[in-house]
Parts: sequence; C-alpha cells; structure tokens
Amino acid sequence: DGRGRWWYASRSGPLTILHLNADQSLAAGSAQAAWLAAAVAGVDRALTPWLAVALHRPLYSDNPMKEEARITGEIREGIERILVAGSVDVVFSGHLHAYQRTCAAAKGACFGGGGAARSPSLPSPPPGVTPPVHILAGGGGFRSALTAWADAPPWVAAEARAYGVGDLSVTRTRLELSVVSPVTGEVLDGLVLTKEEGWGAPDPAVAGAW
Repeated sequence: DGRGRWWYASRSGPLTILHLNADQSLAAGSAQAAWLAAAVAGVDRALTPWLAVALHRPLYSDNPMKEEARITGEIREGIERILVAGSVDVVFSGHLHAYQRTCAAAKGACFGGGGAARSPSLPSPPPGVTPPVHILAGGGGFRSALTAWADAPPWVAAEARAYGVGDLSVTRTRLELSVVSPVTGEVLDGLVLTKEEGWGAPDPAVAGAW
C-alpha cells in the first residue's frame, strides 16, 4: 500500500484517509500522484462513504510568502484534479502555524460553503460533483502570517489566529469537525458535512473532465 514510500491508506470506521508525503513529488505523473489516483479509485465508498486526504503542506493557503505560495501552487496543480475526480470530501494539512478552512474549493474558487459570494465566476461542476473542503490545522508553536481578512482570497471561509485542538466525529451520513481553544474552551470554528445513506460517488470520468 505504499508504506515503503511514506504514502499509505488507513481506515477508521466509515472514513478512509489517504496519507501523502508533501516532501516528495506530487507532480502529475509522479509515483506518488499515480498511487493517489489508484488509491482514490480503489476506495469502496459503500464501506467507507467518507474519504479524506492528509498531508503536511496545504493545497490552499493565503500565507503571503512567495516561496510558500509557489510550493502550494505546485501541489495543487499536481493533485487537485485527482481529488475532485475521486470525490474526496476533506483535505487536512498543516505546515503553516495557523487555522484556516476553505469552502468546497477547486481552481482557486468556491463551489459551495462559506466564501462563495467572493468567488470569481467559473463554470459550475457537473451535478453531484463537490470539490473538497481544505482544513489547514497547524495551530501549535510559531504563528504564521495570514493575509488580512478583508483581503483574503475568495476560497477562505474561516480562519483563527489562535492555537486550537480539532475534534473530528464521523458517522456514515455526517462528518463534523469542531476546533476548540485549549486555553478558553471557545469553539473557534466548526464544519458539518452530510450525505445520504447509500450515497454513490459521481462518475470519476465526468468529475475529472471538469
């Protein structure tokens, strides 16, 4: 399953997580991208209706450092089409020491969820196709810079400039994330995704063509 190359799959109840190594190539045609495409296609969504991807570096971040933006863009260019075609629900990342949540994002725009009012006009995805929500949860240690909220990109739905602890709860029809301050107990952000029992993933060929 790729463990010798440091990318692999794990399962927890109704959730499959595909773990990637962001310090090895994720470019289109790379061994890791090829593994990801095969792994996404091989997940039994009747058994685990929820599918997440986890990697150290984010695909979406508004950190103003040019080098960070370059690397983020390269990763997004390499694997975003695979994530959309495979109906991945959530992407978890860290690296930057902040919390940020996107809308259902692809191609640098929103296609569902908060932030959509700020999105540029792009063709909507085919029926049933929803891009993943990206969760950047790197709140410990150093505090990384984020763009001022008023100037945030259209795909930013929520952010917290504070340390937080995530609590993820998943059933067959509901995925819920709460991010809580370990200092005050305040809920900094939350996400709820739902799907019907018996949900079927859209045709990957249709989603991938978009």
